[in-house]
This record gives sequence, C-alpha cells and structure tokens, in this order.
Amino acid sequence: MLGVVAYQRGDPVQAAALIGRAAAARPNDADLHVNLANTRHAAGQLTAAIESYQRVIALQPVSAQAYAGLSRALNDLADHTGALAAAQRAVALDPKLSDARVQMAVALAALNRLPEAGQAYQQALLLNPDQPEVLSRFALVLSRLDLPDAALTCHHRPLSYGRTTPSCTSHWRAA
Repeated sequence: MLGVVAYQRGDPVQAAALIGRAAAARPNDADLHVNLANTRHAAGQLTAAIESYQRVIALQPVSAQAYAGLSRALNDLADHTGALAAAQRAVALDPKLSDARVQMAVALAALNRLPEAGQAYQQALLLNPDQPEVLSRFALVLSRLDLPDAALTCHHRPLSYGRTTPSCTSHWRAA
C-alpha cells in the first residue's frame, strides 16, 4: 500500500491522503480506519484523526486502542475532559493497556487532578516500565504535588532493565 510507504518515508501528510482514499473506498474496514486515524494524528491533522478514531469506535465499539488513540488526539487538542472520558473507556475495556493509562494521566494532570494523575502514571509504569518520557512526566506531577525529593529521585534515576516495577514507585504512594 502506497500510504504505508509514504509513512515509512517520513511523509505522514501524503500517507494520510493516500490511506484516506483507500478508507473512503472501504468505509467498513476498521483496520484501515485505525491506520488512517494514526497517520492523520502523526500528520498533525487532529480533528480528522478524531473523526477517524470515532469511525473505528463505531465499527468496533470494544476497541480499547481506538479509545486510547482518541484520548491522545483529544489531549493534543487540549480537550482534556473528553480525553479523560475516552481514556477511562479504554481502561475499562483493557485495564492492561499502558497507553490508555498514560493518556488518562495526561488529562488528569491538565485538569489539575494531580493525585489521580500520579496514580495513573504509576499504573502505566507498572504495566510498562520502559517509558522514560512517562517517568519524566510522573516526576513532574510529583514535584507539582510538592514532593520534590521523590520527584528528584524518580526523575534522575533511569529505569533499570529487568525490573518488574519502575525504580521510582517506592518513593511515592497516593494519599
């Protein structure tokens, strides 16, 4: 498929256009619409990406990945209330989906619900500890909660490979 080739070449705008044509010809192909949504998101076409994620959800209402993608796009558009609702739905469908927990944490932090954001980041890291960017965001939430020692320790200690939990979780517990 030419859209995939364009994406692999680093041209998400052209990829989105090509995949969009294919998706228009196959409106009930959920996998194609997931690719379209992800490609539109990568191209910065957030409103179009949201529409595509919603199309996938209409075709596959139990797609946790589609809800997580929708949440990511809504967070990027600063619709954190909508992003939180989509992330919560994704977590309800697949509690082990780390990306959904990350998007939930992003939305909660933006809504200034910091203790809940900290818990969501911690849960995401427990599911997938190899996420340095998430670890950094978690450290920022901890520092905003006025827990600088825990945040500093968490932020400056890299993840250890082979561990089942992130190195910073022992320094903070939600109230």
